Amino acid sequence: MRSWLQVSADDEDRLAQIAGLATDAVILDLAGILPDTRSRARARAREWLEAHRTQVIAQQQQSRWVQISPLGSRWWRDDLQAVLHSAPDGIVLPRCSAPDQLQALTAELYENEQREGLSHNAVRILPLLGSTAASAFTTAEFATGANPRLAGFGWNAASLAKSLGATRVTDETGSLATPLRLVRAQVLMAARARGVMPIESPLAQDAGEETFAAQAQAARQDGFEGMIATHPDQIPILNEIFSVTEHERGEARSIVAAFSENSGGETAEVSGRIIDRSDLARAERIMQRSGPPGGRTGTSHRLM
Repeated sequence: MRSWLQVSADDEDRLAQIAGLATDAVILDLAGILPDTRSRARARAREWLEAHRTQVIAQQQQSRWVQISPLGSRWWRDDLQAVLHSAPDGIVLPRCSAPDQLQALTAELYENEQREGLSHNAVRILPLLGSTAASAFTTAEFATGANPRLAGFGWNAASLAKSLGATRVTDETGSLATPLRLVRAQVLMAARARGVMPIESPLAQDAGEETFAAQAQAARQDGFEGMIATHPDQIPILNEIFSVTEHERGEARSIVAAFSENSGGETAEVSGRIIDRSDLARAERIMQRSGPPGGRTGTSHRLM
């Protein structure tokens, strides 16, 4: 999935506009809700998920996700139970500091799916890694293991910068500050080692279109498959940049076909060059990527 739009679950006006957007995934955010409005936000998230459940499933346009409170908080379990009846496609787990937190959420989802009558492993998980100085050191621990719910790994540059006491996320050129680049690289490598989607952090909401496009392009070139947006105007940019091109898709087909003809081989020849199974793995990922070639421009919507 190329574009992930994060919207506060407490913002009724913004929630009303989501269905018309061309985003691949919607993240209803419960983690950033103030305590005195949390019950209302949960109710709105539940209502939105329920209202769009049939439409989204029928048209396959938007994947519906909820970002719950971190597992170290006293709200996460109630956040989860409030929305699971409406069958979200996945849960975003912020500040995931160790693999045992991922396992704890997996176990909780299993119990709730049984209670709600959902199929086993119906709800996926996207953990956000390295959000604190301490958890940055545990990122490599996520590179191994098996979890059928795991959709990918993301991260949050703003959360990490806050933990470090940094006063900036990006420098004057729009590039990530030096300490953040280290964690970003670790998240990307952990995702590739695990065989799941690497998703780029949301960056400055007030960045101009040119700066944001440059950040998204850098993420795509580095190997990320999608990016979290904080404003609808960023969605067409992400869809265009992260879409698989016709050239990439054609090359991937050729690689897959070459190995199909030589199923037991470790190498194959495509267009006069020798490729190996790492090229095949990349080609298969490209073939599985969502979104039409060339991007989906959609309509630019400004939330007021």
